[in-house]
Amino acid sequence: MASDVCVDPITKADLGQFNLCEKATLIVSENPGTAAFYEILNDWHPCGHSRCEGLTDWCIANLHWFVISSGGIGMLIYFKWIDYQRDILYTKMRLPLQNLKND
Repeated sequence: MASDVCVDPITKADLGQFNLCEKATLIVSENPGTAAFYEILNDWHPCGHSRCEGLTDWCIANLHWFVISSGGIGMLIYFKWIDYQRDILYTKMRLPLQNLKND
């Protein structure tokens, strides 16, 4: 704020995106209690401190395992459904044995 970088507009313009004078002014003007409260909330939030970005990167890096697992589970469900349909078909094709014993 009082440094030569923040005071001199030419030096400030030369820094471009590395100019942190506005951010420093905002930090100095914040109430410390409020800043600490927001920092605690950021610690507790599931996506605080870029945790969701890290999870997204991990999911993208392991996407092939998710696809293979989903395909395997899908095939398991499909083949179990075919077994179930075959069992239903064979149950309907049985002869009624109880009626034959009465004759």
